Amino acid sequence: MATRAIPPFPRCLNNALRLGSRLLQPGKKVSRTNKLQSQYCLRLRLGEIFDLQDRVAVTIVGAIAPKLEQAEIERVRYKPTDSLDAYDFYMRGMASLYRWSGDSLSEALKLFYKAIELDPHFAPAYGMAAWCYIRRLAEGAVIDRAKEGPETERLGRQAARLGKDDALALCAGGFALVTTMLGSA
Repeated sequence: MATRAIPPFPRCLNNALRLGSRLLQPGKKVSRTNKLQSQYCLRLRLGEIFDLQDRVAVTIVGAIAPKLEQAEIERVRYKPTDSLDAYDFYMRGMASLYRWSGDSLSEALKLFYKAIELDPHFAPAYGMAAWCYIRRLAEGAVIDRAKEGPETERLGRQAARLGKDDALALCAGGFALVTTMLGSA
C-alpha cells in the first residue's frame, strides 16, 4: 500500500529552521487520531539551508526504499506464465475479444485455447475462454448449447482453481460459473 506525504510544515525558532513531514497511509485524512506511518523532522541553522535538499532526499529515500523493495518482490512473485508464446496468444486473444464482432470472438476463443495448450496452468486464459462463451450466449451466437455449457463451467472452474491470486481469472471464471449455475449457459 503506497503512502502519501503531508506537505512539510516549516518553523523558524532561534535562528534555526525546523522542517517536518509525515507519511500517512492512502485514503486517510489528516487528523490527530491518524496513525502515522513515519514522521521526520530536520533541524538546520539558517546558514545550512543549501544542505536541505540533500538531507530531505536522503530522508525520504531511506523511508520509502524498504517498502518499495518489498512491493517489487511481491510484483515479481506474480508472473502470469513462464511461456512467452502462451502470453503472446493470450494478448492476441484479448485484442480480438475487444473488437466486438462474431468473427473476432471466435478468433479470441481459438487464441485462448492455444495459450492454454502452451501453458495448462495459465489461469487468465481459462477465464477469458470462459468469458468468450458467455459473450456468445449474451449475443445469441451459441453454436452448440449442449457442449458450450459444460465447457464454460469447466473453463470457469479451472480459472478459479488456478488463479487464486489473479483478479481477472477469478472474475471471468466466477462469472462463467454463476451463469452456468443459473442455467443460462
